[in-house]
Amino acid sequence: MSNVIPMPLQNIDMQISEAAALAETLIALGENMEDAEYLRMRASSMALLYILTDRLKSADRSIPGLYRRG
Repeated sequence: MSNVIPMPLQNIDMQISEAAALAETLIALGENMEDAEYLRMRASSMALLYILTDRLKSADRSIPGLYRRG
């Protein structure tokens, strides 16, 4: 099994787009929630932050594939 990501540029683009959408979701949640809702939303926000960091790590793992020489 190979760790090579076949299309690194497309993967980076996709992962960054998903990370941006997650960040925008978190911003919208934070801006629109009432003070009493913060504790209730903490678990959901933390889950989204973990997904966000996974997207960024995936994009980061694709970067070396841009510089491989065939």
